[in-house]
Amino acid sequence: MYKSKLLLAALALILGVGLLTGCSAKTDSQNMTGELTGTITAAGSTALLPLLKPAAEEFMKKHPEVTVNISGGGSVTGQNQVAAGNVDIGNSDVPVVGELKDKGLVEYEAAIAPFVLITHPSNTLKNLTREQAAAIFTGRVTNWKEVGGNDEKITVIHRAKSSGSRITIKDKVLDGREFTDNAIIQDSNGAVRAAIAGTPGSLGYVDVPYVD
Repeated sequence: MYKSKLLLAALALILGVGLLTGCSAKTDSQNMTGELTGTITAAGSTALLPLLKPAAEEFMKKHPEVTVNISGGGSVTGQNQVAAGNVDIGNSDVPVVGELKDKGLVEYEAAIAPFVLITHPSNTLKNLTREQAAAIFTGRVTNWKEVGGNDEKITVIHRAKSSGSRITIKDKVLDGREFTDNAIIQDSNGAVRAAIAGTPGSLGYVDVPYVD
């Protein structure tokens, strides 16, 4: 099991709204007995996977003739996939991005998704202020001793630009400023957690269900 350390920040929890985005309503298929049949495909936010996978399993138990396939890829990827007609539902923890607003997508708020900062278990620092976290993610602070920790290089590990988690952190923590380019990019919350667990001096962010 991967182990990471929850690093308490002064901002406490960063909240992102979980959205289910669709292009248009589809008529449910039914068999001769009136039972729902067919396949539903969804893609997008990995932050929402811990919520959506159990929901999909429960739905399939109630409707055994229906198959629900859910994959990750990031919030913006999910929005692009549903806009292109490749999936039925785009899972996102950010609103529809600008270039897709005229594609006829419809948003449905499903949940509030809290995000937290995590670091390697060996890190002795107990907390960060919002300003300190922003300074690290933008590259202005590169050593833990600058924020009260040990003399150790900071390795930022986080998500690609298609990630709703990244968009949320940029908005809520960085006030719209850009992340440092000197960072390791991962394609999912789980990958961020695993990378941080194996990288002393690292810092990143994940959705709460991904914290050990």
